[in-house]
Amino acid sequence: MSNFAAEKLIELDRQYVWHHLTPHSQSLGKDPMIMVKGEGLRVWDAKGKEYLDAVIWWGLDSECWLW
Repeated sequence: MSNFAAEKLIELDRQYVWHHLTPHSQSLGKDPMIMVKGEGLRVWDAKGKEYLDAVIWWGLDSECWLW
């Protein structure tokens, strides 16, 4: 993703998205995390940084799902 496209996504996010589970005081002055690609447990943000997506396992664990 080009830097221009990433900056446009961040601008649109700031204008139109309400991050209801994120304290606003923690996000002041920071760019939002916008995930644009995923493969298995890996996801990439609009700026190309790679992350390990382990959040789904936290949700399954808290619901006591047993496979």
